[in-house]
Amino acid sequence: MVALLSLVVALVIARCAHRLRTVLAVQIPAFALGAAALIGTSPNHGSSYATGVLLAVALIPLTVLMLALGRRWRSRGVATIA
Repeated sequence: MVALLSLVVALVIARCAHRLRTVLAVQIPAFALGAAALIGTSPNHGSSYATGVLLAVALIPLTVLMLALGRRWRSRGVATIA
């Protein structure tokens, strides 16, 4: 669930914020908190800390993809009917 939160934050902040610095200033701490929670709670779900680290590393490209999708979504705008 925490992993999904990080991805949703990436999509929404990239959609709403106009400056890349703002997007990164919000997304980096959000990802760090999500990764820490994912790694820290891995043993509670029957796996090891190493599995949590691997999942956190696997989330990096997905987060970048969500940031790119959010930026593209913002640039598309709303189509008007002529």
